[in-house]
Amino acid sequence: MAEQGLASLVTPNAAGSRGFFTTMLTWDGSGDVDLHTFEPGGAHVYFSHPGGQVGALDLDNTVANGPEHYYASCNTAQLQEGSYRFGINNYLGATGRTATVQVTFAQGGQPVTRELAVGAERATGGNHDPLPVLTVSVARDANGKFQATAH
Repeated sequence: MAEQGLASLVTPNAAGSRGFFTTMLTWDGSGDVDLHTFEPGGAHVYFSHPGGQVGALDLDNTVANGPEHYYASCNTAQLQEGSYRFGINNYLGATGRTATVQVTFAQGGQPVTRELAVGAERATGGNHDPLPVLTVSVARDANGKFQATAH
């Protein structure tokens, strides 16, 4: 009986867009954890404002495990130099969970991964003051080509 139930499970498609860099949040269980992005031009991208000046939050999971997914445009006319700050908010029911945030880059290189406790439930109180996770810096090199690094 249990084997039949397991065999009937279908993995949902949750494919996010690929960008100059992408940031994905997952967590280890139930609850709603939100990914927040602060773009260099001042846009705050999160579930309530999924479109920014540079990128977008194209996946927002409100039940369990994630993913939440932000991507920065590959369009050089849209991509901005500067710091992209990422944070998380335990919006509802994820106290005690561990979050994993991973950044990958279109130009290749090693992905950067951070794990942290999601902290206490903060609901809307954490929307404008999320727990800081990492920063992605985007700059042009001597040849005018965009480069991105996470720290």
